[in-house]
Amino acid sequence: MNSICTHCGALHFVDERLTKSSKRSPQYSVCCLQGQISLPLPSLPPQPLRDLLNGADPRSRAFREKIRRYNAAFAFTSSGARLDNTRLAGTEGPYSFMMHGAVYHQMGSLLPNGDEAPIYAQLYIYDDQQAALDARSANNDHELNRGVMAELQGMFMEHNPLVPLYRAAHEWFMRQPAEQRNDLIARIVLEPTADGRRYNLPTASEVAAIIPGSGENEAVDKHRQIAIRLQSGDLQFISHLNPLYAPLHYVLLFPRGQQGWHINIPSLQGANGTRRAEHVSQRCYYSYVLHPRIIQGSEVDYLFRAGRLLQEYMVDAWASVEASSLAWIQFHQKDIRADLYQGLLDAVNASDEGVNLGEQGQRIILPSTHPGSSRHMYQLFQDSMAICRRFRKPDIFLTMTANPNWPKVQAALLDLAGGDHARKQDAADRPDIVARVFHLKKQALLKVIKDGFFGELAADVYTIEFQKRGLPHMHLLIFLREPYKIKD
Repeated sequence: MNSICTHCGALHFVDERLTKSSKRSPQYSVCCLQGQISLPLPSLPPQPLRDLLNGADPRSRAFREKIRRYNAAFAFTSSGARLDNTRLAGTEGPYSFMMHGAVYHQMGSLLPNGDEAPIYAQLYIYDDQQAALDARSANNDHELNRGVMAELQGMFMEHNPLVPLYRAAHEWFMRQPAEQRNDLIARIVLEPTADGRRYNLPTASEVAAIIPGSGENEAVDKHRQIAIRLQSGDLQFISHLNPLYAPLHYVLLFPRGQQGWHINIPSLQGANGTRRAEHVSQRCYYSYVLHPRIIQGSEVDYLFRAGRLLQEYMVDAWASVEASSLAWIQFHQKDIRADLYQGLLDAVNASDEGVNLGEQGQRIILPSTHPGSSRHMYQLFQDSMAICRRFRKPDIFLTMTANPNWPKVQAALLDLAGGDHARKQDAADRPDIVARVFHLKKQALLKVIKDGFFGELAADVYTIEFQKRGLPHMHLLIFLREPYKIKD
């Protein structure tokens, strides 16, 4: 990737340019919509983490292999998801993070209940850092390098702005009368700034915005506030729309507490003077973030050195975008006129007797415009069958697979240990590169076929699937015009 977007600085393959632009002056849109999105450049991580992410020594390699466990050891929140462990635990083939269902982040109280061992954010309020290190090591069955954990713990205590906020909240609770402590709630409230792209974190003295009583009936803006209780058996779900959703869990990706997406990030006028929307959507935000950029000298954003943790972050981002899309559909059923879809209306019209709608249940209609929904898949199937009916059976069935050793993939992988080209990332560390190169080669193959490689093309139908180990492949049906059809 040696072509740079003139608007946001994202690194591209030149073939990813807009069709209306030239190789000499390429223009790109998928990263920033031609200047409509502008976010602050990420900062370099603290030196201990940089050495671990960039090193080629056995200690650094062992860290990257277990980076998800190291991240969980220092995260403020836990992540709940149904993981496909058969894909995670295998020793053969590239690593592939897979999960089923929704992803959610949870946070407990500042103190554990009863004799439970402290975990997650509870470990940051320890005054005795040696005891905190012992607890983190014990929570991971002493399988993580203690020296690495000590370095990371010191780094977070020094550089992560969320740590003093939690410690200040704990100190405030302990100053209150003992009989009132469990009935109070402290909040971390994010305040808007002149720069709409980020909120201001409170200072340690401002964190105790206190709600008296149980707090159950109090208005808490879950999209820009974090409620903290001293001791409670309940877990608090962190909204995926909260700008602290990512930094509270992915502490190794955002060691300085950099905020993530929120609903009020303003968009700008693009190169042609247009603006798609007033605010940056989740999908556009993650598309921007997941394009690498040079942040200092020749250093590329260290997010792309996180390997297995980067995979988890990407899956979490996709799940968050999908959850937002499903929520919009759920609460806008009238806007999509869901009552006209077959279902409840059919049940009423098909019966001569009265229908108990309560027995029919509450249906949430997913329209055909939602990718992956049953109506969307059925519509694609019907389109494919219509092509078969018009042009008869396909002439060629072609499968294209991805090769992680493609020169473009290997050239885009980041060097380790200060530019030693003999030591690079693995392709499994950069699923974004594999997917982008595969897309370019797929487009090139389709162009060759449409230009008449097999003869005059009548139609084509293809689907893209991902293998169990994360590599994409395409199944393509090719329909040729009558003079070029393959005869027995």
